[in-house]
Amino acid sequence: MKQLWMIGLLGAGLAIAPQVAQAATFSYSVPLEAEQEVAPNISTSSAQGTATGTLVGDVTSWVFNYTVEYAGLEGPLADGHIHLGERGTNGPVVHFLDSIDSFRGTTSGTIVGDYTSNDVLAAGVVTPDVVFNSFLAGGYYFNVHSAAFPGGEIRGQIESFEAAESVPEPAMVLGILTVGTLGLISRSKKHRDELKVN
Repeated sequence: MKQLWMIGLLGAGLAIAPQVAQAATFSYSVPLEAEQEVAPNISTSSAQGTATGTLVGDVTSWVFNYTVEYAGLEGPLADGHIHLGERGTNGPVVHFLDSIDSFRGTTSGTIVGDYTSNDVLAAGVVTPDVVFNSFLAGGYYFNVHSAAFPGGEIRGQIESFEAAESVPEPAMVLGILTVGTLGLISRSKKHRDELKVN
């Protein structure tokens, strides 16, 4: 009876595993530099910056938090965005950095904001899971635009998730528990069989 109960519990756990397998928290730290800008808008600026934060949630409900720091722009800040595009390519804007209006005209600053699955749903172009997976694949970049370099003065590819610290995914924990449970069932059965022989 105990064995049937354990198998039932194991089956229920495996049934919910696909629903939680994508849940995770990823930290990132991205350098912003002129060298990452792509021709014909390549910047010769000596400005630098960083973007740090986390992607928290799962494929359908997530928050991408960011802190963008920039300094030494050769022209006053004109705009700041997250763009779709892999390293070495330019792409369309997907998110205007939060509170960007209050930073326009500056040459240094720290912008804090977030981009969420709700923002993606409101835009209605793609679904949140597409954006979530593109973040993990390094498919987005930050771009800081100035009056001196309207195409972008410094840029940072968001591609550091592979090396990031991450919380264990529920599916991984469930997998470990599954192996442990099967081991206990097998050991218990073997022990009962030995007792029957003696």
